[in-house]
Amino acid sequence: MDAKAILDGLLDRTQRATQAGMNMAEERSLIPPAGNERNAMLKGVGTGALAAGAIALLFGSKGTRKFAGKAAKLGGTAAIGGLAYKAYTEWQAQQAAQGGAGNTGRPDVSTAGTGASAQPFSGTLDLDQFEQMGTPVSDLVDDEATARCESIIQAMISAARADGHVDDDEMALITRQIASFELERDVTSFLLSELNKPVSVDAIAALADTPETAAELYIASALVVDMESQAERAYLDELAAAMQIDPGLIPHLEAPLKE
Repeated sequence: MDAKAILDGLLDRTQRATQAGMNMAEERSLIPPAGNERNAMLKGVGTGALAAGAIALLFGSKGTRKFAGKAAKLGGTAAIGGLAYKAYTEWQAQQAAQGGAGNTGRPDVSTAGTGASAQPFSGTLDLDQFEQMGTPVSDLVDDEATARCESIIQAMISAARADGHVDDDEMALITRQIASFELERDVTSFLLSELNKPVSVDAIAALADTPETAAELYIASALVVDMESQAERAYLDELAAAMQIDPGLIPHLEAPLKE
């Protein structure tokens, strides 16, 4: 499964194929089963965009538009890793300037590789100290890239279902939409499996094996939810706690999505 293509389809609104997939989701339309109309609708739409459209059905029309706005500010898949890294470096620099170490619940990346002789913050951030943070999704290749992209998609699907708005009728519609796309079998199996799993912050948190991954999963989840909704805000807070993200880091992770 080309998980990166699906993730790119969700995040990059500049591609014609992505726009088509998102429009299908927003309009709640099903692809015609055969004929010229079907061929015209599918022309130029790749697997990634179609799968993205199926996932976007979870957001609802209003949610899809909100998501699209935040995704446009963020950019493509590569931006998730970049934002996570930027947020960590800014937060750690702030902590160091204030004389605090910060607590991510993971190895202390603010002093990684410096040992007990770490010097006080001098006003210049040494990026080498973040070497234990993890690798951004944009820098991963092959199986590692696929696994990380799958994790991010899983986080987005879970977050989209956090408010419980997807009832049996909605789920039946989404299932029919996925079937009508005639995606590769592994893509269909993956999407249906994720759609039918119980919403669990612990399951998503278990996907975070490094602080970098945790930050990426949090940003991806924040992209999908309405942070002004009490239920969805609670989901984000629970996810952050389960991934042991320091509360002081949260505003840095969310800031690019609010600008």
